[in-house]
Amino acid sequence: MAGVYPGFAKILHDPQFGAAVSAALYWYLRSNRAGDGAGVDSGLILSQAALERLALAVLTANGLPVPRYAAEKLRAACRYLKIPTALPRDLKQLRKAKRAGDLAGGPDAAVKIRNELVHPNRRMKSATGPLISQGWQLAQWYIEVFLLKLCGYSGIYSNRLSPRWVGEVEKLP
Repeated sequence: MAGVYPGFAKILHDPQFGAAVSAALYWYLRSNRAGDGAGVDSGLILSQAALERLALAVLTANGLPVPRYAAEKLRAACRYLKIPTALPRDLKQLRKAKRAGDLAGGPDAAVKIRNELVHPNRRMKSATGPLISQGWQLAQWYIEVFLLKLCGYSGIYSNRLSPRWVGEVEKLP
């Protein structure tokens, strides 16, 4: 926490990032309340909104073009922040959906699964149910990494996408 807090305090008061970070944190925290009635499906919807808000802030603050579609915005912001967009190997259901041609990578997963929940017309061949939990986990991971990067943090962290023992950490991408 000591390595993140100074950058976090700074970014919260930054005119270009403060409102986006504040909104994203609000939605991130609400999306983690699955046991209090939100559910992971609603959590994914909130997480994707938080990601899109953060991506837009990253792109506009750095004078980068803002793509029209949400997945493209996320992908562009990830590229700028050097965040991997490939689907992690532990997210087997999402990787299966990619092999079926439904997903192109991580940003696609967060957006397309959310779209399957919100819009009534099915677009994906894969069943949505098995993808929701992993899509939510991935979206949460993206929010965490976005925030850590925006705070200027580059140390070790606990990766929620890799099953590990308590206390096992790895270098932030």
